[in-house]
Amino acid sequence: MKQNWFVIFMGVLFLGSIWGILEATMGNVLHWIGLHPYTGLIMTSIGTGLMSLARRLYRVRGIGIFMGFIAAGFKAIDFLIPGSNVLRPIVAIILTALAFESIMAVADKVKQMHVQLNKALAGFALGYVSLAAFAYFTAYVLKFNYWLKMGALGILKYLGTEGWKFGIGAMLFMLLGYNVVPITDKLLKIRLDKIVSTNPFYAVSGIFTIAALIFVIVV
Repeated sequence: MKQNWFVIFMGVLFLGSIWGILEATMGNVLHWIGLHPYTGLIMTSIGTGLMSLARRLYRVRGIGIFMGFIAAGFKAIDFLIPGSNVLRPIVAIILTALAFESIMAVADKVKQMHVQLNKALAGFALGYVSLAAFAYFTAYVLKFNYWLKMGALGILKYLGTEGWKFGIGAMLFMLLGYNVVPITDKLLKIRLDKIVSTNPFYAVSGIFTIAALIFVIVV
């Protein structure tokens, strides 16, 4: 069936904007109260859930990457705030989006596996892969001392002891995002897959994106 790319664009814009505003607000709060390393765990899990929902709604490969760049664009507004932690979260967002699409490309080929188990394993793997990519990239490209002083083996040991937390978080939100559509259909009789192709949704998406941008800039 031919894709309606305008529908997909508006959906990506809406979900990517939600991810972005949460990164620019909630992410900052979690960082400022010193919740490291759980800030990354929480925000990675939320991003995973939103990308999983988008995949379920539109069934288009690469959609997570577009959402990631939209979310990163929102987070980049924080450069206007002196002392804000911006570059590393932007890197984390983009790496998570790239990891999501890479892992989903593999998961899509395993058709004989039960779909829920498929998504659970994909989410668990995503938690590890996104954490590993972020740790090694910030250590050896951005030269961030926290990871750099661990060294390659130290980071590997960290993944062995702490990675499972990221795996569990991403797995739970992967399943949550994937099952939002059937849950709302069954319990609330709301067809999200139909709503996102209606004119009112386009209006809401555009208004929300503009309002979110203004909110992030002002706040």
